[in-house]
Amino acid sequence: MKFQLVETGVEHPDFVELVHQLDEYYYMRFRDIVLNYQQHHDLSTMKCGVVAYVDGQPAACGALKVYNETSVEMKRIFVRSEFRRQGLASQIMKTLEKLAIEQGFAYAVLETGAEMKDAIRFYQKIGYEVIPNFGSFIGDDVCICFGKPLLAQ
Repeated sequence: MKFQLVETGVEHPDFVELVHQLDEYYYMRFRDIVLNYQQHHDLSTMKCGVVAYVDGQPAACGALKVYNETSVEMKRIFVRSEFRRQGLASQIMKTLEKLAIEQGFAYAVLETGAEMKDAIRFYQKIGYEVIPNFGSFIGDDVCICFGKPLLAQ
């Protein structure tokens, strides 16, 4: 499969459309519980967006959000269903990690649903380890948080 990764910014129409599809996916899977997490997904708080294109079609996305002076949060990681299990999520994460390193960050954190077993396995496979829930996720057993030191590549 041939694909192209493009740093688009979070306001780019293709990024916004993929995020809309991600929100729909979460709503179909978890229903009203996702409404409790909308404040965590405000695109205006995110630093940069990346879109993967397959044959010119937007297929996957991800973004960075500054967490603190040394850490970024990986946000809105999504691959459209027809493009899953082809390495796009790994490429999105590698690109975001590279961008974070270039911007001077040393650590990445992220949050996902505790029931998202495929996502949990994926994040562990690429080197993320479970960490105590951070920020507004502290005490939230619906979520699980991960962290990873970023190494210059």
